[in-house]
Amino acid sequence: MAQVQVGSVIEFDVRSVPSSVIREIRAHLTFIPKRPPFGSRRGTQPEPVLFYRMDRSRIVIPRGALTAVRRMLEAAGVQIQFEAGSVVSNAGPTRSLDSLGIQLRPYQMEAIDSIIGGVQGVVVMPCGGGKTTTAASAVLRTGEAAVVVAHTRDILDQWIETFERLSGVRPSEVGHGNLSALSPGEVRVAMVQTVDRLGRLADSVLGSAGALVLDECHHTPASTWMDVLARCPARYRWGLTATPERSDGLGVALDHLIGPVRFRIATRVLIDRGYLLSPTIVPVDSGWQPTSVHYPWFVRCVRCGKNQRLEDLAAFESLGVRCSRCRSSIPSSEQTSPGKLLYSRAVNDLSLDPTRVAIVARLARLGKSFGRTVLILMARKDGCSAVRDALRSLGVSCEVATSDVRKADRRSSLDLIRSGEASVIVATQLADEGLDLPSVDLVINASPGRSSGRAKQRVGRALRKSGLDPIVFEVVDRGEFEGQWRARCAAYSTEYGSRTLVSADPLSFDRARSFLLSARACDKRKGRPALRF
Repeated sequence: MAQVQVGSVIEFDVRSVPSSVIREIRAHLTFIPKRPPFGSRRGTQPEPVLFYRMDRSRIVIPRGALTAVRRMLEAAGVQIQFEAGSVVSNAGPTRSLDSLGIQLRPYQMEAIDSIIGGVQGVVVMPCGGGKTTTAASAVLRTGEAAVVVAHTRDILDQWIETFERLSGVRPSEVGHGNLSALSPGEVRVAMVQTVDRLGRLADSVLGSAGALVLDECHHTPASTWMDVLARCPARYRWGLTATPERSDGLGVALDHLIGPVRFRIATRVLIDRGYLLSPTIVPVDSGWQPTSVHYPWFVRCVRCGKNQRLEDLAAFESLGVRCSRCRSSIPSSEQTSPGKLLYSRAVNDLSLDPTRVAIVARLARLGKSFGRTVLILMARKDGCSAVRDALRSLGVSCEVATSDVRKADRRSSLDLIRSGEASVIVATQLADEGLDLPSVDLVINASPGRSSGRAKQRVGRALRKSGLDPIVFEVVDRGEFEGQWRARCAAYSTEYGSRTLVSADPLSFDRARSFLLSARACDKRKGRPALRF
């Protein structure tokens, strides 16, 4: 008989289980990422990621894998005795939402029933669907002491405001001076970076929680997030995300780390039910494409056969180069060949390209003059500054949200957008997750990339029913970057339907501008305000 101990993790003696089952469990919890870690040397192959620990006598696996492991043990005829004495739960029967005075949409109530009944698992809900309100209501309904973990200050502030709105009690934040065990029904919020920095000092908080919520839980395969799960024996453990997919393929591990998907609702369903608006996506040709400076160039030495990297292509074309291996001269007449795109350098340059910046600024100015709230997404902080300066030269002020801006100033900028005192904000990837700006109805995505999850997060910022019909301008670059647009284009067609795309091919600036003009005329026909003074 296998005695399986269930707490923050699952443990059992490997000697009580057939070795064939142990091999099956290990294979089930071993993943090969699609790509090596960021910053790895060229040609590095991704290493297997093991979501278990094992020695000669015991194996430790994530608690989210409980159902799968139980199925494997039972299929092998292994008798199981579960010991769940270390799982924390201090609350009594769950309460009704009516008794708490909380009114939710029908699908949110369905989600709450699913995650409470399932105890642990993941909720997949698009931007604007109300993930934060749903999970906060579920926590209050259980009555458990709870910890909510997020990875950005902006997201953490939203949790604090949501709990205060729903319960009238403002949660405190985990940190030095606030590390005591949770009292019954108490809620605290924490940055995952803070928990990691505190180390074992945070164990009293994590160990006393009956409910744990991980926001943007697609980050959970990272070691800092897995460490939180491994140290928190809460009965209820839930993850929230709009995009469980990860570019490295490790999104499938969420099922083993947190638990299965307990509730999922698609963007198109919420659009059909009238909770979200359908976007119109307009690709705009930036005219920018990589040049020879954005590639490493090589020439082959005829004498020794070495592929010599050229630090300066122009210098080689004038003077030739000397082989670093055999020291023989390689004349400039030898044929050169390019290597892989120097992606980071290319993104740096396109972010600052004057023509590209001008396109973004002019679209934003026009959108603002038509009464829209504009969110501009840039890949680099320097690009945000360039767009801000270009808008100033056009007589338009804008807010900036990057990691260089102080948290208090960034919060003030977001508040100005929410209140309507400002209507243009430019941001980096800080806006990809958890940015709560319901009034945004025009997004200008000038940040390249092929990630479908990130692309849908960006479009989702404009789908709430708080402004005009949402428009998303996609600034599309040429050359190798066109493939990224095709990938995003496919993701948009799947998520929102092909009719949301004005064109699969990028339009000229003049055609994109004329589309915005026609959208303004449509807004006026619907009786909506066309100008905001």
